[in-house]
Amino acid sequence: MFPEALQEAGKWSHGDGVPAWGLQALVYSRMGQPLRAERAFENWRHWQKMHPLPISSAAVMPYIALGRTDEAIALLRRAYSEHSNAIIEIKVVPFYDPLRDDPRFQDLLHRVGLKQ
Repeated sequence: MFPEALQEAGKWSHGDGVPAWGLQALVYSRMGQPLRAERAFENWRHWQKMHPLPISSAAVMPYIALGRTDEAIALLRRAYSEHSNAIIEIKVVPFYDPLRDDPRFQDLLHRVGLKQ
């Protein structure tokens, strides 16, 4: 149902006005269309540079979708140091699954108090 997901993503935006390019990058990545995913990601990054916002899960999601683990972990560490609410869901939200085996992610879970 990727075409439907893209259609919905095109209509969707965050309540804070953030465009849906990050979500589109995730969908294109899952569709196996890396060039479109990268294009959506670059649009999102350009917009984000012009409109800096606190780190959210939506800000981390495109990095994970495109396999940019180092950048995703760096954002999560920054979210932790800034006491962002983006950090509270890292143990349960499925799009964090690609990071779960990374020792840096495990360390972050431990520091947040979510590792068992």
